[in-house]
Amino acid sequence: MITNPASRSSSVPIVLFLSLSFLTFIGVAATVTLVTFILPESFAGAARIRIEWRSQNTVAGADSRSNQDRYDARLIQTEIEVLHSELILRKVIEQLDLNTVWGRKYIGVDKLKTAECLGLLKARLVLRTVQNASVIQICAFSDNPDEAAHIANAVARAYLDHTEAPTSSIKATLIDSAQADPRSVRPNKSKNIILGILAGGVLGLTVGSLGAWLLRLWQRRLPRPPALP
Repeated sequence: MITNPASRSSSVPIVLFLSLSFLTFIGVAATVTLVTFILPESFAGAARIRIEWRSQNTVAGADSRSNQDRYDARLIQTEIEVLHSELILRKVIEQLDLNTVWGRKYIGVDKLKTAECLGLLKARLVLRTVQNASVIQICAFSDNPDEAAHIANAVARAYLDHTEAPTSSIKATLIDSAQADPRSVRPNKSKNIILGILAGGVLGLTVGSLGAWLLRLWQRRLPRPPALP
């Protein structure tokens, strides 16, 4: 049985397309999955506080409730800066003894400098506002769920103590304390794996199509064999 060279050559690009597509898909999806499980896990603890002008408490009746529910964007932004300031975070470092704890944990020394500890603490804090409400969410991230909750609660307590000073014009109320959550928030494993599968599929089709097209282009430039009688 004689096989037609033309039909055999036309099937080669299809085989190459399928092979490249499959290998690329497997490689990308497996790499993303492996990296996702290798990355260190990060846990979050979140506390929420409500802030308002202290003078609002002197207003009675419906006007008082209306004033307390009023959203003051400038006040919220100002107090976020206060929460993220050295004035508040130094108290957190002292309360949790983070200079010692993080010095031994990350660098292997007995104690970190306060400036270094402040940088680490600020990098682990995210302050969010609840839309159209005078509420600030204090999110702390750590590789330990208990530590994340302790940090968030310590920041909230330090800020509450700050606003309780007689000279403070701000009243702060703790709405929710942070609780240790055993579920990690970073990396999002399911999301990363799905994205890896999608990226692998798209990249696989692209690489397979490009390889098949280049092979066809190369085949057209080859001299044609003589026709069989």
